[in-house]
Amino acid sequence: MNKRKKIKRKKLKIKYNYLIILGVIGYIFVKLLNNMTSYTVQVETVEYGDLVESINKQGVIIKDEQIILSQSKGNIDYLVQEGKRVPKNKKIAEIQSGEVNLQEKEKLDTINRRIESIKSNRNEEILKSDIYKIDVTTKRLREEIKTNLMNSDIENIQNLKEELLEAIDKKSLIWGEKSIIGKNIKTLEKEKFKIENKLNSSVQSVFAQESGVISFNQDEYEDILKLSSIEHLNSKYLLAVKNKENRIKKNDKVGVGDPIGKIINNHIWYIAVVLDEKESSHLKIGTNLKVRKDGQVFNAKVKNLYKDENNNISILEVYEEKVDFYDVRVCDFNIIYRQISGIKIPKEAVITVKEKRGVYILSETGSSIFKELKSILGENDEYIVLDYSDIKKNRIETVDLYDELIINPKNIKEGQKIR
Repeated sequence: MNKRKKIKRKKLKIKYNYLIILGVIGYIFVKLLNNMTSYTVQVETVEYGDLVESINKQGVIIKDEQIILSQSKGNIDYLVQEGKRVPKNKKIAEIQSGEVNLQEKEKLDTINRRIESIKSNRNEEILKSDIYKIDVTTKRLREEIKTNLMNSDIENIQNLKEELLEAIDKKSLIWGEKSIIGKNIKTLEKEKFKIENKLNSSVQSVFAQESGVISFNQDEYEDILKLSSIEHLNSKYLLAVKNKENRIKKNDKVGVGDPIGKIINNHIWYIAVVLDEKESSHLKIGTNLKVRKDGQVFNAKVKNLYKDENNNISILEVYEEKVDFYDVRVCDFNIIYRQISGIKIPKEAVITVKEKRGVYILSETGSSIFKELKSILGENDEYIVLDYSDIKKNRIETVDLYDELIINPKNIKEGQKIR
């Protein structure tokens, strides 16, 4: 009997040892499985952000612009920089209809300097400085003529001689027998008046009839894309509009009636965009929105929204001077019709549990906890945004900033150990 009991005890001991070994193996397996799960689970920190809904469209710019026409024939000389704002009655250009006498112009410049010198009680240092410069130029020209003669470079000698004679004439005007040194201010002003009349008789001045931004480019759309047309535009025509350049430059020849520039009211702009039905549904007349162009964001308002035989057309009104469209007609715009800010939840983390939309977050001990999404401000295909102010003010139990979200939580269970 004692022998049988010993054998029985031995068998029980072996079974017990097997159970212990199996338990240890099972524990190790579970730990490995949990570790593998924690390594494959993607976690993302909850942050504050924006949900932006927008339309990317090409827009046609419509401006309050006034074309300037030439009143005479000749070469144009612009006196203001393109893109700058000028006041009303500002002289913006001169049209030279005849040959300019360069000697007369130089004489006028010298007389003006002399008058300035007398009025300010200055000595002759200004004119002496001019004489010194002329002497240096004369010496240089003579040396160049000698060098060209030695090298038999006859071709350039004539040009150098003409420059030398001009320099000598200019010196005699300032300090020679016909100079203005000894003349009083009354005599000088009479001569100035005569020369100016002589020069001005061949020059037509062009003045800005209104204040605004100057452009020297005409794109041939000015007569069609104007303020009076914004309520009855054609979508087919708008889609065909292109940026064109027909820029008049300094010294270009112009004729009577030719466009030589335009004045643009930079206080107000309009952008016409062609939309499909879905895009049009996001806009309403009178709604304020934001428009982005090349990183620059500005405010706009939906001025009009109507439909032609093919598409919907929206007119956006812009009142910001900082926007610079004076030289373009067509641009790519990002029209932001909705923008909300709050706790931003990626939809990849959202799951429905017991008919409640929510997410799994990690507890302090690394286990999963389900949190229902509450105080939802809005959502799109990618994100849900929660009202952070409402959550804090009313102490709503939901997801908070800097919680750790479990992404793609299909196989996650409540209380599961993640890390």
